[in-house]
Amino acid sequence: MAWTHNITGTENSGDRIRILVDYTDGTNTVHDSFYTNSASANLDWLKAQIAQKQGELDALASFAGSIPTGAIDLTPPAPPAPTAAELPVIIPAPFSQSSFVFDGDGVAGTCTAGQTLTLDFLIDGGVHPDGQKINGGMIIVKGGAHGDYIVCSVVDAGNTLPAPYTGATLDVWVNKWYVPENDSLTLQTPYAGLIPPGFYLRIVYHSTGGTDVKVAMNYLLHSPL
Repeated sequence: MAWTHNITGTENSGDRIRILVDYTDGTNTVHDSFYTNSASANLDWLKAQIAQKQGELDALASFAGSIPTGAIDLTPPAPPAPTAAELPVIIPAPFSQSSFVFDGDGVAGTCTAGQTLTLDFLIDGGVHPDGQKINGGMIIVKGGAHGDYIVCSVVDAGNTLPAPYTGATLDVWVNKWYVPENDSLTLQTPYAGLIPPGFYLRIVYHSTGGTDVKVAMNYLLHSPL
């Protein structure tokens, strides 16, 4: 219902006259007033003031009617699922020894004949909070067979990543490399990849022979100065 008005009276206020006006839409009432210095208010001026006020009330009623009613759901939206872009990325970069110190380390074990051996090495965040760079490693084999090979990768073996990336492989830096039967082999690049703390360097030795194989891997690791 549109707003209507009714002049309810006047009051003397010093040298001015206060004109009292009520507005109603049939349910609600708004009280208002206008001041004039004239003993007999100009009717056109008064009509213009009342019309302006009614227009404001009608506009407000129209706006209020456009607002949905009912309960408002204030439940916070679920956080977005992790995307591939949130996975740590191993980016090789030119290696500068001036800003890093050599901090080599290694792992060793025995691979059962004809089976595989997995050796994991943790980039310990408590010791290396900025991670470590790697630009290769030296594999030492004793008792291997022709056709034995290794696969090297960076993995979330500690399950630190959120689902669905828990336990994911971040990078495979040696897809398949055949190794000597009883010797050592060094793989080294002029660039290095920074491994974030909390992740693991993994080597998987694949035995193809009939005897157990002793395996050791020395990693060429470097820590920030």
